[in-house]
Amino acid sequence: YVSEMQALIANYQQLGQNDIAKLEQILPHQKDIPGLFVQLEAIAQENGMQLAGISINEVPDVTHTAADSGLIGRLNITVNLVGKTTGGYRIVKDYLASVERNLRLFDVNAVYFTPGSPNFTISLFTYYFQKQ
Repeated sequence: YVSEMQALIANYQQLGQNDIAKLEQILPHQKDIPGLFVQLEAIAQENGMQLAGISINEVPDVTHTAADSGLIGRLNITVNLVGKTTGGYRIVKDYLASVERNLRLFDVNAVYFTPGSPNFTISLFTYYFQKQ
């Protein structure tokens, strides 16, 4: 165990500031709800959509995964979008591809849309380090 910890510490110490900043964008040290709003709005605009509404809620710690120590928190995000009346599935697909390319870690939980309607709802999870 000690040798594994020493190896992890050595690897961390070899990281540059750019790498550390990138890791903090992937899994931030706080919820950063304003930053989430900005990211999701930018993704919507990038794909020719408008952010019609957003709901961000903390998920209670009811499941234990790799976060058994309680260090990882999860946020449930519901994004309501308005797109063009044409493009339907392609617009949703492009939006999801942009979410996937984003540095912050997101899991898509559900996608709701009606063919021919410009309204879309996407349910996501994102994660952050909790303070102990």
